[in-house]
Amino acid sequence: RSELERRAGYFGLQNLTGAPLKLTAVSSPDFGAVEMHQSVVKDGVESMQPMDSVTLPAHGRVEFQPGSYHLMLMQPRKNLGIGDMVTLMLTFSDGSQLALLANVRREAPAH
Repeated sequence: RSELERRAGYFGLQNLTGAPLKLTAVSSPDFGAVEMHQSVVKDGVESMQPMDSVTLPAHGRVEFQPGSYHLMLMQPRKNLGIGDMVTLMLTFSDGSQLALLANVRREAPAH
């Protein structure tokens, strides 16, 4: 796939509750498919593993960032340029949903 057909999504999530919570799905009206992945290094080789869910520990935080968890945003439904906004819908194990509005950047945000 070309770089134009897929993009990575990065963000941070904080669980303010006293119980673990799982992010179970991500969708977007701006992309035909969205997958959660985790970058792993095995025998010196980095690869991406698809994830069915990502657990947010009680009172904890999970970062979606280069070299860790990230979204693969595939099959864009419109031409996207730097500064454009896209909508992401996050679904959690308790049935709750969170809508995020994210801006398109050329590179991953600095840490």
